[in-house]
Amino acid sequence: MLKLGYAERILEVPLFAEMYGYGPFAGRRNLGTRDPLYCRAVTFNDGNKRNIIIYTDTCISCDLHARTMRAELAGLLGISPDGIMFIATHTHSAPLLKMGFPGAVGWGEPHPEFQKTWRDAVRKTAFEAVHSEEEVAAKAGRALLSQRLAHNRVDKETNETDPDIRWVSFSRKDGSVKLLLHNHGIHGIAAGGLMKCSADWMGEANRLIVERKLAEHPLFIQGAAGDQNTVRIGDDPDLNIRTIGMQYVADLEKSIASDGMKINVEPVQAALKTIELPTIQQTA
Repeated sequence: MLKLGYAERILEVPLFAEMYGYGPFAGRRNLGTRDPLYCRAVTFNDGNKRNIIIYTDTCISCDLHARTMRAELAGLLGISPDGIMFIATHTHSAPLLKMGFPGAVGWGEPHPEFQKTWRDAVRKTAFEAVHSEEEVAAKAGRALLSQRLAHNRVDKETNETDPDIRWVSFSRKDGSVKLLLHNHGIHGIAAGGLMKCSADWMGEANRLIVERKLAEHPLFIQGAAGDQNTVRIGDDPDLNIRTIGMQYVADLEKSIASDGMKINVEPVQAALKTIELPTIQQTA
């Protein structure tokens, strides 16, 4: 029987920390908190093997940080480093977690205090998640969006966007949903006009999932979103975030109530590979 553990911590963002921008320009600094950023940890244990997902409300993960923490957690918890996955929600309203990289000037400078806060949260949430494991059963489904939440910024003629949400729920024996994993492909840029840290529309969706009691805990896994920008509803970023989050969760809730099929997620397996994708160099 699969056992699942969960833990979360709010990531405090220092005032005036630079946030990951929307292109090479500097100076977008945090002046407060619109909604909190989270570090979340989920463990999957089939009795023989345990895998962990470490989730962060940042734009991207950092390969160097991930490799360092993967080795540390493997030793601390006695598991294979292959089974430790780091993901980011792709909000552009969070500090840069990644170490400096060529051409990074203008995307926000990494903040040492935030990086330390993140490392501490990873250790604590992973440890707490392992010690909160309970038996669960899994169900999966797809939710068709009732209205478009994005536009294609590259192919404007066809305007192809991600049409649906994928989800997996993990329920206890009493029927309560411990974790709802949901996935969709849109950039987290609805909060772009705010000089405050924000988990963007993904954070709003996570908040509503808990508020509407669809699950005790939410976990958003970003889908491929290179061409997908959020629709713009007026000039108020806060309204954008709330509107997209409400529509998204309404469609998700409808699907969960009427759809879904039981799936078997055992045995727990993992593979860790480095793959270099083909790239084309572009000028500014």
